[in-house]
Amino acid sequence: MLVSGLQCSAREDRYVPQIMFQSQLSGKVTLITGGFKGIGKATAQALAKQGAQMVINYSSDSSAADELVKEIGGDCALAVKS
Repeated sequence: MLVSGLQCSAREDRYVPQIMFQSQLSGKVTLITGGFKGIGKATAQALAKQGAQMVINYSSDSSAADELVKEIGGDCALAVKS
């Protein structure tokens, strides 16, 4: 598994009800294509709040993808160029 052994915890957000933070996606790995902007970025952020690990795929803008990985947490996300 690409990101095996990573422990990601659900992140708190004051705008989302606390019930959402039961690590519903803890231990799950997601693949986000075009995840560094727009809907993909919002999806990546939402999945990270649920405790998911993720691979964020990008085609050209490595700096934006790396910034999102840093925001989410390098222990939970990995940027990969296609």
